[in-house]
Amino acid sequence: MTPFQIIRSLDSLTNAIEVAVASADWSEAVRAAETRSAFLMALSPDQPDEVHTAIGRMREIDIRISITARETLETLVAEGRKALHETGLAPRPPSPGADVMAARSPSWRASISRRFAPHMH
Repeated sequence: MTPFQIIRSLDSLTNAIEVAVASADWSEAVRAAETRSAFLMALSPDQPDEVHTAIGRMREIDIRISITARETLETLVAEGRKALHETGLAPRPPSPGADVMAARSPSWRASISRRFAPHMH
């Protein structure tokens, strides 16, 4: 493979990762990243300067990809929390004594009710 072909392949695979992450297509991003990793591992270490320069550019783009992925994750988490609050499914702080009541089984409460129910008349 010529240096030009190597650079084109690296650029193409890196672009595929970047596009997939930007559109939150995580399975495609992983597929492209795995393909690129295998491609890089197959390269011999004695590549010309042009290839090393392309790998340096790839690393810079990877930083942007990581930032985009993190921002997308943070947005998804924020949207999920907002949706939970809007639907009322968000966890609420327990009321005082709730932990004690939660620890007691329904059968315990039933046995207490049976014991004291006759005396409550």
